[in-house]
Amino acid sequence: MKIWIDLANTPHVVFFAPIIKQLEAQGHTVLVTLRDFAQTLAVAKRFGIEGPVIGGHGGARKIGKAWNLIERTLQLMKFAFGKKIDIALSHNSYPQNVAGRLLGCRVVTVSDYEGNPSNHLAFRFAHRVIIPDHFPQDAVEKFGGTADKVRRFDGYKEQVSLSQFDFSDQFADELAAACQLPDASVFDGKVVVVVRTPPVLATYHQLDNDIFPAILDKLNQTDNLVVIALPRTDEQKQQILADYSHLIVPQQAVDGRALSVFADLVISAGGSMNREAALLGTPAYSVFVGAQPSSDKVLLQQGKMHQLVTQAQLDALPLQKKASQGLEGSSNDLVLESIVREILG
Repeated sequence: MKIWIDLANTPHVVFFAPIIKQLEAQGHTVLVTLRDFAQTLAVAKRFGIEGPVIGGHGGARKIGKAWNLIERTLQLMKFAFGKKIDIALSHNSYPQNVAGRLLGCRVVTVSDYEGNPSNHLAFRFAHRVIIPDHFPQDAVEKFGGTADKVRRFDGYKEQVSLSQFDFSDQFADELAAACQLPDASVFDGKVVVVVRTPPVLATYHQLDNDIFPAILDKLNQTDNLVVIALPRTDEQKQQILADYSHLIVPQQAVDGRALSVFADLVISAGGSMNREAALLGTPAYSVFVGAQPSSDKVLLQQGKMHQLVTQAQLDALPLQKKASQGLEGSSNDLVLESIVREILG
């Protein structure tokens, strides 16, 4: 079969890279399109994934998002027209969902966050919706996910991202180079903290995050830390560089999975990196202020993730070396195989 995958955001690249390998190993032809947003293009280059770059982001305003949806849908239709694509596959790429349906492709979407209002579009245009077991059934029904199209898998989408991941002993050197540091000795004896900024342009994140500046202030003023900051936009990057002199922003794309293994603590206002860290055994703290994803709720209940949304929680934040980390590959591979089966249907 000919399968078209649209990579619209940075986590999509890491999620679909193992899926692409699996599909190609089974003899399927995979076409890829990319959106110029966040670090999507840089991470795709790191994974050796190539394809035409089609469109960018519509900005934070709803009218910009709506126009971007229309414009990118038309651009994607132009790309796919006449290519005889069997399956249009994405992680809730709404323009591709619409374009694929209009072109007569079988549309398959993966989703794991019930708090995203755009699920209404993705679930209704898709022929198959693949979600984790913990995705609430009432949300499935609200978004139009009928029983004949919804398929569930046991686990987290981040397990797919971790399924073919091996941590390199040379990562400290790679990180130092990416951050333009003299060498890896700067990490010796230091507590390494990774902090990921809020997804300010996302449809599902329209709330102010009042605690996040306080977190950056604390990290910037605490001794014996090496703080790696991962901004999502150029505006965030420039603000961090201007206001927080002790925070380090990588100048090249860094493997977030390896960074989560290397770090002693991960603080993220988004979801994917926190869940990867939690699954890898690194203390993970969620600063997300929107509706808590069901994926995070399960990890919070299991004690694998923690919330960091109040000043009291910030005051109690343990800035210390972690005990250890572990890479458990077998269950990750099972999740990958399960999702690939559902994609092919």
